[in-house]
Amino acid sequence: MTGNPLFEDDYPTYNDIKNKKHQIIISNRFDWEKRPNVSLQFAYILKKRNPELKIIVTTSRPSFKSNKLWLVDLARDMEEDGIIEIHEGLSKAEYHKMLSESKVMLSNSIEENFGYCIAEALVYNTYPMLKNELSHPELVFGDPRMLFDDEDEIVHKVEALLVSNFPVRHYAEKYFRSLSRIISIMNEDRVKEVTF
Repeated sequence: MTGNPLFEDDYPTYNDIKNKKHQIIISNRFDWEKRPNVSLQFAYILKKRNPELKIIVTTSRPSFKSNKLWLVDLARDMEEDGIIEIHEGLSKAEYHKMLSESKVMLSNSIEENFGYCIAEALVYNTYPMLKNELSHPELVFGDPRMLFDDEDEIVHKVEALLVSNFPVRHYAEKYFRSLSRIISIMNEDRVKEVTF
């Protein structure tokens, strides 16, 4: 697998693993197929168990939206109750700063072919918590600390990651070379066509 390309110049700085905020980020599109309702359910549980924990939901859209209006209402109610903070209209630089400051990125998506949000989290040594299926195991090299088979594991694994200090940037570094590998494969295929 070549993976989709990332360009190292787009990620000039990142926080030291030990200087992260006690913060979780939910950065997937807030649409139904990304299962934000499940992420919000675990955000509620995690916040009740860890009151000092900051949980942020981000979007670059000018206003917070979803393909299900009730999801927006639920998130706004949770924001009003102090469970989460919603940050909308973020520039790429603002989003990358929040991502780099976060200790964990929570995703409950049931459709993921590559996952730029996940790859970018890895670049910033932010631990993604992912369902152990789709492209997720490939993105984190099957690292069981960041994969859950059953939702019963999420709270325990997220809390373990919040106090962990192991690097994960190296899982994403291969994507800095994806474009050159794609070109190389295309050139190999062209040579094969000419010789047959």
